[in-house]
Amino acid sequence: MVRAVPGSPALHNSDLVVGWHEQTPKWNEATIEWWAQNVWHPDIEWRAIQGAPDDVGWMKGRDRLRAYYAEWLELFDDIRHEILDRHDVGDVVVLGFRVTARSRSSDMPLELVYAVVHELRDGKLVRGREYLSVDEALQAVDGSEAPA
Repeated sequence: MVRAVPGSPALHNSDLVVGWHEQTPKWNEATIEWWAQNVWHPDIEWRAIQGAPDDVGWMKGRDRLRAYYAEWLELFDDIRHEILDRHDVGDVVVLGFRVTARSRSSDMPLELVYAVVHELRDGKLVRGREYLSVDEALQAVDGSEAPA
């Protein structure tokens, strides 16, 4: 777990973002509230994978993101995530994830592998965008593929 102070010269943005995720490997109501209070910038913007079943376009603000993740908690139990890949690209952090969960209605397991581009401001997460893969996320950050 990362225990550096935000703004410290030895702290890279990816260290901060990885530290947040390592503190919360399992998602529940308390986790969502911890992220809302400690991680999400008041002006946070978030977008799920474009075209995915949970894609509702850009979501803005802590309350909207709380509601988004509450919907996940209604549908799935035992939601966990693990970091598979990590890239610092300037001030942007790209993380690859594996998320596992179990459907509350059918008890079927779920596994998702995807990537998130994290943009920070003032030590808080101000913008997140999910992609199908780390390669797709890195292309979007490099500007070789404009994010929609």
